[in-house]
Parts: sequence; structure tokens; C-alpha cells
Amino acid sequence: MHNPERSSSFANKFNKHMKNFPKTCIKRPSATEKEIAVCEKRLQDLEASAKPDSITYEKRKMIALNRLAALYRDMNLQEQARQAYGQVIQVTKALAKKKTKDKEMFLRRLANAFNESASLAVYPDEAEKLYLNALRALVEIKELPKPLKNEKISLTDILTISSELLALYHREKREKKAWEMYEYIQSLYTNPDNLQENLNERITIIRHLTLVFTLYGNIKMAKKLLHRKVELYEELCKKNENYLSDLAGCYEDLALEAEEDELKKELYLKVLELYRQADALTERKYENSNPEVLHLKEQTDFNKKLAELCACSGCKEEAKKYIADALKCYELNARYAQERFFNEMQELKIEVENH
Repeated sequence: MHNPERSSSFANKFNKHMKNFPKTCIKRPSATEKEIAVCEKRLQDLEASAKPDSITYEKRKMIALNRLAALYRDMNLQEQARQAYGQVIQVTKALAKKKTKDKEMFLRRLANAFNESASLAVYPDEAEKLYLNALRALVEIKELPKPLKNEKISLTDILTISSELLALYHREKREKKAWEMYEYIQSLYTNPDNLQENLNERITIIRHLTLVFTLYGNIKMAKKLLHRKVELYEELCKKNENYLSDLAGCYEDLALEAEEDELKKELYLKVLELYRQADALTERKYENSNPEVLHLKEQTDFNKKLAELCACSGCKEEAKKYIADALKCYELNARYAQERFFNEMQELKIEVENH
């Protein structure tokens, strides 16, 4: 049963998470005024050489406008970005109506343009309309006949936009709409046809869904997903040890959920061991490894937590051991921090003297 009195801390965590959730477009390079000028000139040249009803011209215009819109947004020129994305939508919508082998690509571009426009929208109603249009474009890809569909539509793409809508409804206190969107997201996850993503993408999806289910009070499903995330990271670690610290983070989440002290202790020890393995791997790969990439702070914290658990259960000798380990990690981390600070000040001093 849905509980309308959800914790505001979960809502804040969810909204913060949404800002970092992968968008359908790739990470963009930093924008400069020079790049904007080049893009604007390219569009002028395209207009001058335009041929009526030319798909090649429309494609080039779509690409140039999309780049210009991204540059405006990166420069925080929001009004110009909104206008440019509006033009991208207009051009791409026309291209998506044409029966060409690129129809899927045009629909993906259209969904992305709607999504970006929604993130820049001034009014919630406007954002809602744009997000819904983005979803429709992605759903249309799923319904394309095989000759026009090159690859399976990514569940992450649909989840990204669905969750943006969920967050929007939640902020606007439109509880009925928010609950409908939550149930839609839940149906996406429970449909087995949607779970054929690669391991990394499935982990991203599960991490995201865990927050959605927690926000809406479905703690049972959130815990189930957390255990599934641990299994996926363990599978990843067998192929690539670079994920050891991520796996440690998963066990840390399990420890936070654990109610029995013995289970907490077992999980804390697992977290510590994984962080030590991750640091040993780092030191093997890089002879003079940067201490900042080591997990000394985490090791300090978990040795302290283990010491507290042992102290509470009367295991004094064991508690003393973890206290000593915590102090050792803390002192090592403090020494590295002091050295780093000293080096930074020395570099700054040289820079000041040279000027």
C-alpha cells in the first residue's frame, strides 16, 4: 500500500540522484564562444546552400542545431538553448516521419531533444509535455518493423525519462500521476523481455530503481534489488577486479540495512576485505600509486564500526585490535593529506614568486 507520508530525505536523495543519472546523450565537451560562432556560421552556410526537400540537408541541419543547443546549454545560455532545441525538435520530427533506414536514429535524436528541452523548461506543465513526447518517441522505436530497427531499445533510456517524470510529479505534489508513473517503472523492471541489457547497464538500472522503490515505500523490493546488485557486481568482479570497491559499497549498503549485530559484523568485515583487495590491486598496478585513490578513510570508518560492535558485545580484545587498525589507517591518511597540502602550498609559492 502506498504511503503518502514519504521521508523528505529520500525525496532529496532521489532528486539529487536524478541529476546524475545517465542521459540518452553522451557526455559533452566544454563549450566556448568560439565553438558557438563556428556552429552558427555552419548553419548560415547550410541555409545558403539548401536544396528543397533534401534529406541530407535536413540531417546536417539537425546535427548542427543539436550541437549548437548543447553549447548554449553548457554556457548556461538557457533561452538560446531552449530555442535551439525547439528547432532541433521541428527538424527531427519531420525527418522521423520519413520512411528511411535512419528512422530509428531520427526517433532517438527526437527523444533526446525532447528530454533536453524538458530539462530546460520554465514551467512544470511544459516539462511534462516534453517528457511525455520523449517517451512516445522511444516507444515508437520499439514498435518499428525489424528492417527499420537496428538494435534493441535501451531500458535505461526509457527509465531515465520515466523517472524524470516521476520526480516532476513528486515535486509538484501530483500524487496520482506520480503513483501511475511509479507503477509503470515497476512494470518495466518486472517484464523479463526488458532485462537483456549488459551487466553495467543492468547495475545502473537497479541502482536507479532502488531509489524509486525506496521513495515510494516499497522497502521489500528495494532490498531485493540491493541483493541483486551485489550478485551482479560479484559477477563483474570475476571478469574485472577494478569493480572491487563498487562491490564493497554494495556490501556497505547491506550492512546499513542489517538489524542483527552479528550480521552487521560479518558484512563490515566483508567491506573491509574488499577495500583492502581494491587497494592492493591499485598498488600492484601502479608502483608509486597516488594515496588519494586508496580507501584509507573507508578502512578507518569500518575498523571503528567493528570496534564499536565488539565493545558492545563484550569482546574487548577484538575491539582493541580494530581500534589499533583504525588509528593506523587514520594516521596514514592524515600523513598523506599533510604531504599533499604541503606540496600544493609549495607549488603555489613558486607560482606567486614567478609572477
